[in-house]
Amino acid sequence: MKRINYCLYLSIFLFIGCQSDKTTNSTITEVGEWHSIFNGKNLDSWKTMGKLTTDIKNDELHIHATDPNNNAWVFTKTAYKNFKLELEFLMADSAANSGVLFRFDPTLAGIPNQTAYEANIDWRINHQNVMGTLENAARANAIPKVDINDWQKLRIEAKYDYLQVYFNDQLICETHNGRATVGSIGLQVPINQGDDIAFRNIRVQQLPDNEALPITLEEAYRKETTPLQPLFTNQSLAGWHTTGTGTWTFEGDVLHGYSGEKPSYLISDKTYKNFYLKYNFKIKKEDNSGIFIRQHPDSTSINPVDAIECNIYDHNGFSHAYSTGSIVTHARAFSNLIEYEDWNEMEIFAKEDHIILTINGKKSAETYLPRKFNRAGNICLQAGTKVFSDNSPSDIYFKDIVIREMD
Repeated sequence: MKRINYCLYLSIFLFIGCQSDKTTNSTITEVGEWHSIFNGKNLDSWKTMGKLTTDIKNDELHIHATDPNNNAWVFTKTAYKNFKLELEFLMADSAANSGVLFRFDPTLAGIPNQTAYEANIDWRINHQNVMGTLENAARANAIPKVDINDWQKLRIEAKYDYLQVYFNDQLICETHNGRATVGSIGLQVPINQGDDIAFRNIRVQQLPDNEALPITLEEAYRKETTPLQPLFTNQSLAGWHTTGTGTWTFEGDVLHGYSGEKPSYLISDKTYKNFYLKYNFKIKKEDNSGIFIRQHPDSTSINPVDAIECNIYDHNGFSHAYSTGSIVTHARAFSNLIEYEDWNEMEIFAKEDHIILTINGKKSAETYLPRKFNRAGNICLQAGTKVFSDNSPSDIYFKDIVIREMD
């Protein structure tokens, strides 16, 4: 969602907060049944925020901004906590921006995508908040090419702090995030010269609410008191072997990897499954590196098919498919998370099928992996080549590499 005119946002929220409190006091109680939340006739069960017009025809809700420089929304009077939301949308303008807001409390001051959650609707590829991204929470994977003149399906699942976004029944974004627990569902008017968007078949399925908010994987692993162990002892490469034409050397307490003409890997002889791995790294922009985990011990090559690639590589700005902090082919990080040619910290949390990465203390990617990756495997440090530019060599520097194996 475009961040504009914060003062107007605040004034709107303060105004709505003084109105009827039906939004936060009314909740769906039936569990397991699908409920239509737009009747195709009127907006009696919705409120509006900002300057907009609506048109209802053929059971479709068309919303249009009358002030294209400011955001506007329609949102439900009913609040939802754990739910599945399904809807179809049609937005034929390739440059327009819209979104679906959920767990929104209009009595709270602040920007909606910072106090609640917004699943972005945006066709632009070279963009931080691509289609399905949960703004300020998790970036979505790229979607297949579609005809934007056709109706598309969006599904959002929210169970406690676990959030998922599906585009045309394909999971494109998931994360655990606990900043909002209950609130309205909202539909954003497109921001781009007043273009409109149409919605239809908007329905909700309420999920059970009978558990306490679970502890996150990061919290559980960080609370463990067993001391972290160095992955390398006394600046020695004993217990490791290399592939490729590159070199791996300790320069004091810093491990320097240089790829040479082809990618080079430093591979642990030992295998690991569930663990907490933390390290610092330094890299130049456009140089290519990463750490592969759970590499299949019998594999003859190192790639995202036989291992889990925790990427350290940025190229071509926002359009890079899996920038630094991504879990390649599984979970996409936001761009621009690191300082180049300076030290950055990455953490890897691995528990069964659940993998989380953080960059400099901020979660960058999270996913639940296919069953085949739920195994022990080698850890592989990569010094890659610049595969998306001139394929020239790369340098990577690691230090303070520590690990704690978990049950």
